[in-house]
Amino acid sequence: MMVQKSVGTDSVKRLGSREAQTHLDKLFEKFDKPRPVHLISTGGTIEFQWNRKKDCMAIGSESVLPPYIQSLKPYTTFDFTTVCLKDGREITQKDRRNIRDTVLASSHERILIAHGCFTAPDTAEYLLDELPANHGKTVVVFGSKDPFAELLSEGPFNFGFATACSEILEPGVYVSMEGRIFRAGEVSVNSTRAFEEGAITADEAQQRLDSIFGKLNKPETLHVVRTGGTIESRWEPTLDTAVTDVNPWLQIYLERIGLQLKLQFTTACLKDSRDITYRDRKQIVEAITSSQAKKVIVPHGTYTMADTGQFINERLPEDHDKSVVLFGAMIPLNGFVPSDAPFNCGFATGAALVLKAGVYVAMNTRLFNAEDVEKNRSEGRFEEAENQ
Repeated sequence: MMVQKSVGTDSVKRLGSREAQTHLDKLFEKFDKPRPVHLISTGGTIEFQWNRKKDCMAIGSESVLPPYIQSLKPYTTFDFTTVCLKDGREITQKDRRNIRDTVLASSHERILIAHGCFTAPDTAEYLLDELPANHGKTVVVFGSKDPFAELLSEGPFNFGFATACSEILEPGVYVSMEGRIFRAGEVSVNSTRAFEEGAITADEAQQRLDSIFGKLNKPETLHVVRTGGTIESRWEPTLDTAVTDVNPWLQIYLERIGLQLKLQFTTACLKDSRDITYRDRKQIVEAITSSQAKKVIVPHGTYTMADTGQFINERLPEDHDKSVVLFGAMIPLNGFVPSDAPFNCGFATGAALVLKAGVYVAMNTRLFNAEDVEKNRSEGRFEEAENQ
């Protein structure tokens, strides 16, 4: 039986923030005003939980995704449907029909489908064949090789990446895994459990170059500039609080989950963001400007993230070619489940791969112009700045 419910909600030139809004490209506008998402769960490893009676990991009777979504304090409205909760290898033809019918019946243009990895390409291709032409929906199938609730799971990253991609991809059916988007019918899982694409023609490769799909499909170099903050903190029992950890947990995490991206890492500083100095911010800018990569993400403490974003925007040359996305977390990446850190990192990565040159902040399932954002500390949420 299908169960449905609703979950959660509620630039780049150096101009005044409101004035800058009219100059922002269409991609930013989509990220800035996110459309509702219909999230459909079918089970798979992503839904595995510890079963005390069986003394092993197993798919539970309820999805783990709705409570996690609420913890993000999202700007995006998520409607949620459970079609089935099965190992992907046990998905039947009737299950796929129910998935198809749920997609067709949805009032939303953005559809995310959580699915077991092994047969995600099969379900995606079935939807590609069965959905009517011009159905007008962007359908993104994603999964995880780790249970969502496991420490340092790739599941929240994949969820965040798929959420970002669903906002800006053209209508169609896609598979999102390993930091890359594939078209349904062109992707398979190989013997090492990696997702891969079949050969494409030279003409097709040329057509993809400047497309949104092409930017998300081609493995790109992503430069991660570390600054510290809660996202890379650890719990210190002697102080009864979280403190910045010198261990490169974000690097460990991103290398562990097997992204099909070329990763570069630079440590500009490792501090509580309230302790970041003028010189630290100069170091951050230096790391960005000296990088060969055009796509840069900056994990940062949430207290002064907006200040650092505005400093970067001020200091980068007018003609720079960098897409810089700052993000952070309210809960540390390591040692805490659930944490918003992996989702925010996945969302920031997806945004950075497609955005035009500029400086942005990605938090709470939304993208902000760095000149037009502030943290509402009482709400624990980012929002447009009141003082324009």
